[in-house]
Amino acid sequence: MVNLLPALVLASLVSWPFLHRLEYSSVYLPSKTVSVTPENAGIPYENISLATEDNLRLQAWFIPVKDAGMQSSVPTILYCHGQRGNIGSVTGLLDIFNRSNYNVFTFDYRGYGNSEGKCNEQGLYRDAMAAFRYLRSRPDIDVDKIIIYGHSLGGTIAIDLAAKVDKEILALVTEGTPGSTVAVAKKRYPLLPVKLLMTQEFDALSKIRAVTAPKLIIHSTEDEVIPFRQGELLYEEASEPKEFMATTGGHDEAFPGHAEEYMEKLKSLLTKYVARRAQ
Repeated sequence: MVNLLPALVLASLVSWPFLHRLEYSSVYLPSKTVSVTPENAGIPYENISLATEDNLRLQAWFIPVKDAGMQSSVPTILYCHGQRGNIGSVTGLLDIFNRSNYNVFTFDYRGYGNSEGKCNEQGLYRDAMAAFRYLRSRPDIDVDKIIIYGHSLGGTIAIDLAAKVDKEILALVTEGTPGSTVAVAKKRYPLLPVKLLMTQEFDALSKIRAVTAPKLIIHSTEDEVIPFRQGELLYEEASEPKEFMATTGGHDEAFPGHAEEYMEKLKSLLTKYVARRAQ
């Protein structure tokens, strides 16, 4: 019998660079051009340069609530955007948060927009922590009222951050978020041994157990990118207090199509659980 081991080893070595590129191009879809800013929409904001613990500079935006007298008392949403584009892609969503009476802070991960560096899982977690620590350093907001909100891949980053700073946040919200990128890849590439091949896992399912803050898990039954079941699994794994919101619309269209419902659900979560948690 012919010994196939050398051939298999050679095939693995030859294909590894391709598989590595396939993984990164599937997980990260950054754009370096920030074509829209809050200023384009007539929204006052601060353009901020953040420093990470590994000495990279990240671009970030802070949008204060419209009533300046309320800025230091209303909640602040720390928004982690998804895998595609950059912060310019979510300007409309930031405006919705802001008009709903929240301060809003968002940032570009390394390799996205005007932020330095290259994308990698641990680096994106560091970026989120840098954003959170920056917010906690601001004297003009209530640092005990920070809500971490993440969409899609940003939801896995939000969960990682929330698990690390659980006692310092008001609530966690995820939307269209997978339990892990491995789970999504298994669905997308059923013939590949993705668990063995993937290095960028974003395992949110195991981390959400550590978040004791109130949680709102939002997922569309029509999500064509992240299966609805992924949202259900996150909710099932999460500890109380938690709420689940099933919505409709595509992966990137669900929020704009149901913005008022989203904001009402978030308000309900805060009213129902936050006061109780503070006692």
